[in-house]
Amino acid sequence: MAEIALNAQYSPNRGKVFPCSAEDYDRLINEPWLAQAIDKIREGDETEKARLPFMCPHFSEFKDNRRAQSCIIPKAFTWHTMVDIDDKDKVPEAGETALRLNMDENSIWYRKLKLAAYSARKKLHLYIELPLGMTIHETQEAYCKAIGVEADTDCETPERMIYVTDIRQEIYRAEDFLKPLSEDEISQRLEAMKGKCAWGGRPTPLSPPVSREGEWIPLHRQRSPFTPFPLRTVVNC
Repeated sequence: MAEIALNAQYSPNRGKVFPCSAEDYDRLINEPWLAQAIDKIREGDETEKARLPFMCPHFSEFKDNRRAQSCIIPKAFTWHTMVDIDDKDKVPEAGETALRLNMDENSIWYRKLKLAAYSARKKLHLYIELPLGMTIHETQEAYCKAIGVEADTDCETPERMIYVTDIRQEIYRAEDFLKPLSEDEISQRLEAMKGKCAWGGRPTPLSPPVSREGEWIPLHRQRSPFTPFPLRTVVNC
């Protein structure tokens, strides 16, 4: 069963991504060559950055293994997103706040943090579960505000890619990291969305709302007008 969309190759084709398991991800982050690549980047070799493997946080699989909005598989939506903190000065405080909120039972972010890891340039990636009823856009904005950083709208695109770093960069990992949601949990989430499109934050011709069964809702049955979503490929640092 696919649990994450991943391209684990060195110097990968950024347009291709493959359905992988949590075990595949763990094998990758323990590869010696990945640790060596991160070390080279930290030493100033910028050419290594473009050769890093990557994951897609929003979908565990794409049609024809093609990383594009036109190849979205609705049922492969992960109900997670990745917050990218690009300001090095904000990393320490934001990281501490994220960990604190994750342990606060009175916070909507309680146990929502699934992975915290340093990026190749020692910035911060936070992989979080979407709160019930919230879209990627709403989650990104609310979470970034809660941890005191500016939201990056590039993180909201459905086909968003994140460079993977080695095991040494992990700060925190939840026990249920990459564990798929149950059918009951997904049903609750679809019901809570009330017709909203979970990815991108707004309905589009390529990512319309889905039914409770996780299927596309035909155009003629959709109530809200479409807002075009920019068709682009976004690369993260």
